[in-house]
Amino acid sequence: MFQFREKQFLGYNQFYILIRLVLSLFCFVAYYWSENPKPVYTVIGNFRIGSYPAKDIPNSGELFFLMGIAIIVFSIVLMFIPHLKINGNKDQLTLIKFPSKKKIEIPLHEITFLRCKKLKGNLFLGTLFNNEKQGIKNFFTNGDNAVEITLNSGKRFLIGTNKPMELVNFVKFFYPQINVLENI
Repeated sequence: MFQFREKQFLGYNQFYILIRLVLSLFCFVAYYWSENPKPVYTVIGNFRIGSYPAKDIPNSGELFFLMGIAIIVFSIVLMFIPHLKINGNKDQLTLIKFPSKKKIEIPLHEITFLRCKKLKGNLFLGTLFNNEKQGIKNFFTNGDNAVEITLNSGKRFLIGTNKPMELVNFVKFFYPQINVLENI
C-alpha cells in the first residue's frame, strides 16, 4: 500500500540553532575573558575592552564554560526530539505534534488544490503547529519547502515538508483530478 511518512525534529530549525550558537559562543568568550582578565587594546583606533567585571565572584568563568557546554548538549539532544510527524494513507493526511500528540486530520477527498511553495524568510520562522496566519493554518518545523492545501470548504493549510513533491505525488496517486501548481 502506498503511504507517505515524514518526521521533523526540533533541533534542525535554523533560527534556533543560530540563537543557541550565539549564546554558547558568548559563554565561551566570557570563560576566556575570566581566565585572561587584563584589559585588551585593539589595533583599530583607541578602542579598549576593560578587565573582567566579575573578578570578585568565585568560579564565574567555570560557570560560563559549563553553561556553554550545556547549551551545546541541549542542541544535540533537540536533534533527536520530533516535533511534527506527517502520515498519509489512502483516506487522509494526519499531522501529529509531539510531545502532546495533538492531531490534525486532512481528508484527501476534500482537497481541491495543491501548491508547492518556497517559504520566504524561513530563517526567522519558529516551529509552528496549527497557527493561523492570513487564513492559512501553518504546520512547520524546519526547511524552506512547503505544500499549500486547499479544501472544498475553503480551509487552507500550509505544511512545511522536506519532501514536497513526494507529498504532492502521494495525494495525486489517490485523487488525480486535484489541481496542482508548482512554485518551487
